[in-house]
Amino acid sequence: MKEKAPSPRRVLIVDDKEPILKAMAKYFRAHDYIVDSAREQEEAEAMLTHSDYSIVIADLRLTGINGTEGLNIVRFARQRWPNMRLILLTAYGSPEIEQEARCCGVDVFLHKPIPMGELAQVVSELLEGKR
Repeated sequence: MKEKAPSPRRVLIVDDKEPILKAMAKYFRAHDYIVDSAREQEEAEAMLTHSDYSIVIADLRLTGINGTEGLNIVRFARQRWPNMRLILLTAYGSPEIEQEARCCGVDVFLHKPIPMGELAQVVSELLEGKR
């Protein structure tokens, strides 16, 4: 399947914590991004199936202590949209998880908490091809 060019500033944010999801969506919308959000892996995958995004920002854990749903989202997105930019966020990172994320195709692995301005800078650099 040929990949369509997405809106250059269309982002999908995936996080199970409603306050984080809302804050990130509000921030990126205020900076002229088109933002969709999902709280679960299945919801994110449905959105990725039906919409084109230039970037996905996903939390690693969506269902609890040992969750790694973010890796599944990265795999799904990378398989469907090879040129999509992918950021994985986590408060529970380890060198092993970071290595697995890179093998799955993540562009940037970031540790929470991260200031919104710093995250926005990473997004901007990815979309401009500077990373």
